[in-house]
Amino acid sequence: YTAALVELTLSAGDSDKALEIAAEAVQTARGKEQLTAARLLLARLHNQRSEYAKAEALTTRVLADDRKNVDALILHASTKISLGQLEPAIADLRAALKEAPASADAHLI
Repeated sequence: YTAALVELTLSAGDSDKALEIAAEAVQTARGKEQLTAARLLLARLHNQRSEYAKAEALTTRVLADDRKNVDALILHASTKISLGQLEPAIADLRAALKEAPASADAHLI
């Protein structure tokens, strides 16, 4: 539900409101799965806004709980590339491909 609301808000051109909705989802998440999804959603928004340090912090927290989370590994790698940190990005992509060898996203980065 939250992801759809964020996408709708973004399509309406209000990225600040979308960020606010995603941040609230992190604060109100119930359970590990919800928290992980909310953190990744917020990290994607920060990444889109070139707020790489914030995106990296969120993906790092997700990976601290689940080192094999493919979505977090890919987003973390993307953020690392944007920060010019290529070696850690390569390590993240290798880990993602180990977990999901057919991942198109991991292959495209």
